[in-house]
Formats: sequence, structure tokens, C-alpha cells
Amino acid sequence: ASTTGLPESVDLRSRFNPIRSQGQQGSCVAFALTSIYEYTINRKTNELLDLSEAFLYYNARDIDPNDDVNINTDKGSRSNCAIKSLSDFGLPLESMCPYNDQVYNQRPSDEAYEEAKKRLLIKALNVVRKSEVFKAALAEGYPIQGGFLLCESFFAKASLDGYVPMPTESELSAAINPAEGEMRRHGRHEMAIVGY
Repeated sequence: ASTTGLPESVDLRSRFNPIRSQGQQGSCVAFALTSIYEYTINRKTNELLDLSEAFLYYNARDIDPNDDVNINTDKGSRSNCAIKSLSDFGLPLESMCPYNDQVYNQRPSDEAYEEAKKRLLIKALNVVRKSEVFKAALAEGYPIQGGFLLCESFFAKASLDGYVPMPTESELSAAINPAEGEMRRHGRHEMAIVGY
């Protein structure tokens, strides 16, 4: 991706479904990746599908080789496992495996697995973590999935308008090295970057 001659701003939201809530479940990776997958399909076919975050969240945890993440825990999932799940199983329509933030360990139906095969991931790319490279990818029409350290200002502002404020030095320090005994509300959050 070329970093010269970039537009002043990019906004890919018009090909995305409306923003959804993951509720109380640790399924942010599935939500970010599913939204990007829906966008990609829409970009190629002009069809805006509603795909199943629950299916992806279940399977990403089911194939995770580490003991700390599995289908019987709601501790989130890893991006690499979610991408592998998309390659191995695909993604069905939401109606085949509806999302419920209170249910995280119910295996999707055989019909959902069969329907998901219609949408197998062929290729995913890593993006160098530099703002110019992010901007170039977005300018070419490619949204980016990324995990971010959350600070207190995120909870105060981001939920209102979708923009994540730049954390202060004191927020970063508290987020990276919380005081002993202090419970942080949340550590990291996966998001879809759709413009600048």
C-alpha cells in the first residue's frame, strides 16, 4: 500500500451494518472480524449480510490450543484463532446461530456449519502498525481489525460516538501498571477501524 497522496479522510461506514453491541460477553474479536467480513462481502457483491458473531466466538475458542481460552469460559478469544475459524468453517447467517450475550458455550447446529461453508475465508493480511500504513490500507478500502489497550476515557467517550480519545500519559500509566489491588474495568478491546 502506497503512503503517498493519501486522502485527507476516509470513511468506510456506508458498507457496514449498523454498530452492534456484544453486551456482557467477551466476544469483541468475533464482533470486529464479523463486521469486517460483512463489509468485504458487501464490497464484492453489494449484498449486506447479517452474519453470526456467536458462531465465530464459539469456534475461535473451540480451536484455541491454549488452556486459558475454551468454549466453557467467556474470557474472550484470540484474533489468530478467529481467522483460522473463518478459514476452516466460514461464517453462517445470524439466523442460523443467533447471538445471545448470556450464552457462550452452546455448539452451533450442524445446519449452521453447513451454511457457513458458503463463506470460507481465503486470505487475511497483517498490517504494519504505523499510522501511514493504516491510512493507506483504509484509503484502498480495507478496514483493519486491531486490539487496543483501554483507558478510562474510552468508557466515558467512545461508547457515545464511536471515536476513541487519545489517552493521557497518566491514563496509560494506570492502564499498563495498575495500582496493587486496583481492579481495572477492562484491559483490551478488539475493534474494527473503518476510517480516519
